[in-house]
Amino acid sequence: MYTTTVNGDLTINFFTENDWAADLDSLMRQQPSANYIEAVEDTDIATITLRDIHWLMDRHPIFHMLTSMLQGLTISTAHIASISTKSPDERYKELFITHPEWLNRFPLKQIASYLGMTPETLSRVRARLT
Repeated sequence: MYTTTVNGDLTINFFTENDWAADLDSLMRQQPSANYIEAVEDTDIATITLRDIHWLMDRHPIFHMLTSMLQGLTISTAHIASISTKSPDERYKELFITHPEWLNRFPLKQIASYLGMTPETLSRVRARLT
């Protein structure tokens, strides 16, 4: 998921197998999203409206689990804060610890965008840390 800014694209999050991908703010407000979700691998897509989610939850208690799944769509404020409070090296190390699989799975340009740095900075950080 990414958004466009005056400085270019900003990657907000990555999703992998069995993840739900959605713009939770857009879903809850029932307004078009200002963000984009781009599939970089073959993907199965299903759509559901907020009205349908409420209907399912009202009629079938098992669907109350959707609440916890929707909460998983929130954007980590800790990650957003780290862009302005941590050094590029610290941000890369944190990503390496929390999501090492992303480093080989997603284009480095998108990884750099997620970490709030240019691809050139990411290249220098990787060279320094390896």
